[in-house]
Amino acid sequence: MLTSLQIYDRIRRTIQNRQDKQPLAKFPLHPDDKFDLMKIKIRDLTARGVDEGQAQVIVAALMQLDFGPFGRHLGVELVISDDARSLFGNG
Repeated sequence: MLTSLQIYDRIRRTIQNRQDKQPLAKFPLHPDDKFDLMKIKIRDLTARGVDEGQAQVIVAALMQLDFGPFGRHLGVELVISDDARSLFGNG
């Protein structure tokens, strides 16, 4: 089982290495991955240089399954897709 910081690092690394480098390109997430993203904590984000205020907004949104703020932070639009491969080994 991945820690919340490992989850953050994995999705960030995957997005940075993606083929489509267009700003705010759609990035598909497996439906089960959304629950792993909810494990990300404010301290994980601040440990990676995110401003605490922004981290609070991102985490609050993730807890509501709103991926907009987190996606913008990562430079993509996160979308749930049944066709996506799980990033965290769930699906």
